[in-house]
Amino acid sequence: MTVVAGAAAVPAAPLLLPQVSPGVPAADAEAVARLRDAVAATVDALPDADVVVLIGSGPRGFRERARSSLRPLGIVADDVVLPVDAELLTHATRITQYPVLIGGGLAVDNAVLARLAHRRYGDIPVLPVSVAPETDGQVLVNIGAGLVEALRDTHRAGAVLATSDLSAGLGRTSPRYDVAGAAAWDQLVLRAVGSGDVDALAALGPAEAARVHGRGWGPLTVLGGLAAAARLHPVEEPGYDVVRGVGRLWLRLGHTGSPDVGGVFRRDGTAPLTLPRGTER
Repeated sequence: MTVVAGAAAVPAAPLLLPQVSPGVPAADAEAVARLRDAVAATVDALPDADVVVLIGSGPRGFRERARSSLRPLGIVADDVVLPVDAELLTHATRITQYPVLIGGGLAVDNAVLARLAHRRYGDIPVLPVSVAPETDGQVLVNIGAGLVEALRDTHRAGAVLATSDLSAGLGRTSPRYDVAGAAAWDQLVLRAVGSGDVDALAALGPAEAARVHGRGWGPLTVLGGLAAAARLHPVEEPGYDVVRGVGRLWLRLGHTGSPDVGGVFRRDGTAPLTLPRGTER
C-alpha cells in the first residue's frame, strides 16, 4: 500500500482565501491572484487519500479538533470543521512523543491548510500537527519520519499539506522590514527543497530561520523528513514569488518510481527507533 500518496508545500497566508479579497490592496491584487492560482493548482493536483496530514508552525503538538475559524483574524466567514482521525492521532502521539492539544481552534497556519484541504477533498479526516519554531532541524526530520510510520501502522493512505511561507524580512515593505541575508536564505531553502536535500534544509534553522522570520522552515523540514521516509520526490521545480513582502514557496511531491520504504522506521526491534528519546522538543 502507498502510505503517503502525495504531498504539497504551500504558503498558509490568509490572503490565499477568497474571504480576504476585500482586504487586499489594489497594488497587490495581481500578485495575490497569481499566488492563489498557483497554490490551488498545486493542491488540486494531489492524489486521492484517506486522510490529510496538516503541518503548520505553532505550539508543539497534535490538535484533537480541527476547527478552522477566521474570526480571530477579523474575517466574517463560516467555520470549517473537519474530523480528526482518532486512530492515527493515537499512533502519531505514541511515535513522536508530541502531546495532544485540547480545546481551541486551529492556529492560523493549519486553519488555512484545513480550508485548502476541504476545498480539494471535502469532509476528509485530517491530522493537524504544529511544530515549535525553535525545534532542532534533525528532530523535525525525525518527526516527519514518525508520521510516515504512524500512517503505515494505521493502514492509511495519506496526503500531506505543509506550510511554506519563507522570509518576512525581504525589503522595506516587508512585515519585518529589511533583514540582512533574508533573500539569500530564501534561495538556500529553495535549493534544498528542490533537490530533496533534507540535511541542508534542517541546517538552515532554527536560529537563522528565526532571524530572517522564515515561519515555514519548521513545517518544511518536517515535510522533508516525511518525504525522505516515504520516498517522495519533487514532481516539478518549486515555485517562488515575493507577495506582500514575504517569500512564498510552493511545491508538489510525489512518487517517481521508487516504492515506499518497507520497515526502516518501524519500532519492531529490527530497525532503529524513529525518534530517539530525549531529543523530542
